[in-house]
Amino acid sequence: MLASVVQLDQYLRAYGPQTQDIRARVRSLVVGVVQERWPAEAFGPGEAVVEANHQEMIELQRKIALLAPSDAAQKWFQSQALQITNNIVLLRQLMWNQEAEGASRLPVFMVVFLSTVVVFGSFSLVVKPNPTVVGSLALAALAIAGATFVIAELNSPFHGLLQVPSTAAHAAVSTLGK
Repeated sequence: MLASVVQLDQYLRAYGPQTQDIRARVRSLVVGVVQERWPAEAFGPGEAVVEANHQEMIELQRKIALLAPSDAAQKWFQSQALQITNNIVLLRQLMWNQEAEGASRLPVFMVVFLSTVVVFGSFSLVVKPNPTVVGSLALAALAIAGATFVIAELNSPFHGLLQVPSTAAHAAVSTLGK
């Protein structure tokens, strides 16, 4: 999504100087989104941050659509910018939907762990219990439960133990509007 925003900024810059206020709006929207994702980090000097809600994106698309292209190149850049903003809106909606569907990880971990213990425990019914058998079965159950936990963690890249770093967001914000 950040790559699409940088490409949008480049297309608006190529369109001409009449898009300067739109580009500034895009930058403030992006700063608002990344500040929401990584609230403990600063993404530029104290500028006015706009909350990136659905209405703001529609207003941005309206401003791009109201541009009056004077030649074929400007018309192409305008159409590409509208297409990119549409893709950004779709990606943002997908992210909101995925965040709303997130399941709690602890119950998933416990169900998989207990199921694995039962499955591997049934294997040990035919073997005389000893520390090596019990240890290896418990280790196998823990490994399967851990793998399931990691898969569940990767489903929400902005929350939890494994998070997406903000280095790409810093790079994107630094290039916007320049």
